[in-house]
Amino acid sequence: MEWRGEIMRDEFGTSSRRKGSIVVKNNQMDVVRRYNFLEAWPVSWEGPSLSASGAELAIESVELAHHGIYIS
Repeated sequence: MEWRGEIMRDEFGTSSRRKGSIVVKNNQMDVVRRYNFLEAWPVSWEGPSLSASGAELAIESVELAHHGIYIS
């Protein structure tokens, strides 16, 4: 959220670009696939729509722009 806040406050610069990974795991928590991205920054974020009467999962989504991705 801190990273997102930098972008939302228009404090975006080359230091705001980050590298990271999105890790997919199975039910036994073993790593199935790892998506590594380079020089990424968030371009959109969508929070969950909450309902007091619902029992759905709260799902957030973030869209990243990047300068490279590789799978391991």
